[in-house]
Amino acid sequence: MYKISVVVATYNSGDFLSEFLDSIKSQSLGFEDIEVIFVDDASTDSCTLDLLNNFNESYPNVSAVFLDENSGFPGTGRNRGLDLAGGEYVIFADHDDSYVENAF
Repeated sequence: MYKISVVVATYNSGDFLSEFLDSIKSQSLGFEDIEVIFVDDASTDSCTLDLLNNFNESYPNVSAVFLDENSGFPGTGRNRGLDLAGGEYVIFADHDDSYVENAF
């Protein structure tokens, strides 16, 4: 079981995703104790979709979920991610957030 699940609702946010994930990977808690769940709200840009697929394939503790239809509301993705979260604690993050090393 993971210590923390980080749920991130995304939509056409590719420019920010690598920086966000890098900040999660650098946490002093240890990346292996953190689950990251990206829930994409039917993005239309290939950058976001390519990055999320890459993260999903590259890291066993990162998953990407793709909604079939855009809801236009980040709460939809957050609720879906919350349903999937397996961590002891859950944090909701935005795609353009980044965290300092000791945040977790």
